[in-house]
Formats: sequence, C-alpha cells, structure tokens
Amino acid sequence: MDDGAWLVFEDGSRRRVSGQGVLVGRAATCDIVVSDPRASKRHALLCLSASGLEVHPLGRNTTKVNGRQVSGARRIGHGDRLEVPGATFTVDRPRPRPADHAPVWLVRLGDILHRVPGGAMSVGGGDLDELRVPGWPDGAITLHVGGTSLLAEANVEGARVGDEDAPTEELHLLRSGDVLRFGEHAVEVLAEQPQEETTVASLDSLRLREVRFQYRPTGGELALQIGDRVLSCPLSELRSRLVVVLLQPPGGYSAGDFIPDELVIPQIWPRRDDRTNFDVNTLVHRLRKDLLKIGVDPTRFIERARTGGATRFRLQDGAEVMVA
Repeated sequence: MDDGAWLVFEDGSRRRVSGQGVLVGRAATCDIVVSDPRASKRHALLCLSASGLEVHPLGRNTTKVNGRQVSGARRIGHGDRLEVPGATFTVDRPRPRPADHAPVWLVRLGDILHRVPGGAMSVGGGDLDELRVPGWPDGAITLHVGGTSLLAEANVEGARVGDEDAPTEELHLLRSGDVLRFGEHAVEVLAEQPQEETTVASLDSLRLREVRFQYRPTGGELALQIGDRVLSCPLSELRSRLVVVLLQPPGGYSAGDFIPDELVIPQIWPRRDDRTNFDVNTLVHRLRKDLLKIGVDPTRFIERARTGGATRFRLQDGAEVMVA
C-alpha cells in the first residue's frame, strides 16, 4: 500500500500531494500560494502518476530540482529538493508498504492456478481478457484486489457467485473457495493463506481512525486514515454529494447510520424527481470503484442495506469524521 508523498518545508511544516496534485503559484486559487513576485500565477504542478511523483514547470521563471533548473516534466523522488520563487521544500516519499497479512489470491482453472495481480484482472472468453475461460462471454468478470480483499465485478448478465446471481454495476466480495460461474463453466477462487489468521496487531493497523472530506472546485477529496496511513482520492461532484450526505445526514440520522434513499436522492439531485434507487446503486458502485483505486476494499466502507433502499458509510467505534 502506498503512503503517497509529502512536501516538507524548511520550517518543518508539510503538505501532502493528493490524487489531484498540488499547484504552486501566486494565484489565490493555487494549493500553495507564494508571494514572491518572480513566481508565476501558476508556477509548478506536482502530481502522482503511475511512474511516481512528477513536477511540471509552468512558470516563466525557474523551477529547480536539487539546484538545477528543469524545463519539462521530471520525475522526483524521496529526498529531492525543489525550489520555486518564494518556497523551498524537500520530497518525503515513504516506500510503499504491503497490506498486513494480505493473502495471495488465485483462480483455479482446471489443474492450474493463476495468481490475481494487484489492481484488476479481466477474466472471460475474449482475445483481450487476461485470463481466458472457455465458454465464458468476452470480458465477463473483472477481479479487483482491494487491500486484503478480492472483489468481482460482473460486466455481462448471467454471472453467478456460488448459487447467487451477481448483477452488473456491483462489486461482490469474494471468499476463498467461492466459485464463479457462467452456465456450466466455472472457476474457483482461492487464497494462499486463511483470512482468519489476522492478528490483533494487524487488526489495529487496519482500523479506520479518521474520515475527512474536503470540497474542491470540481468535486471533493476523501481521505481515510487507516492505522497510521492516510489514503486519499479525488471524487466527482455527484460522488462528493453522496459522501457528504452519508457523513452529515439530514433527518436526525448520524454518520454511520443507514440513510434511506428518499433522503439521499434530494441531496444529490435537487429538483430532480425522476431519480430512483437504481441511480443511487449506480453512484455507490462508482464511488466504490474510486476507493478501489487507492487500494482498499470499498465494501468495507460503503455499504448498501441487504434489502436495498439505504446506504451507510461504515464507521468503527471512535473514528472521527470531518467535512470542510
């Protein structure tokens, strides 16, 4: 699991680089606002990409990394020193840490076991599927690793997990020994180690301690403190509204309660009386997909009532909630 990156200033203060990046410049709309007249209104952008932390110079005057001017996008790492007019800071980028007691997830196809890589794996009968299963539709199921969990997303109708239907637009939490089926064709999901072996120490490191939501110009940012790690992801406007109504619900409900759809819908789609439970289901699914991107099991936090019609942000005892 990745702890992200921090910008550490000379006075010891620090700023996290979130999924939306950090913009430095003189403009009041920047994330870090500097007063030096040599700085441009939008001077430099720092962002996390698949290859790591990058700096993108935007201003006319210099942006330096370790004392040398950079003129184009450049990858920077732990300990690098970044200078812009009016500010100097050092990159603190901890090494990614694996999830505690994370099992290795496998799919049994005949007598062969196939490891499910971190992230996502497409399973189906098509040429583009990473694991091809005879008799399955193209792109039938996507397997997602989130934290220590494995989840299945059915992309076509007719999928089953064991004896249960697996509707599309949902994430289905899998257990070792579950069987995924399309008609007569099936594969088995296995974990290399039992999930029940989790220790008291690892349970503490997986404890949700704090939930923070902050509004942004184009939506918002959700941050989860799990143990001593802080994981954050940007959210679209509608998904931000869903998170806020779950964390600050109306009608006498509290954060962590199941909030009925009839209260949720007007908060997300004001003046739209054509929205239904189906729209809430779709939005919940997309929010869960956002949480998957930061490496957590989204079903652990965003829960739909078994009977439908209500959603909650699942909180552990003592977890703090902040909306700003």
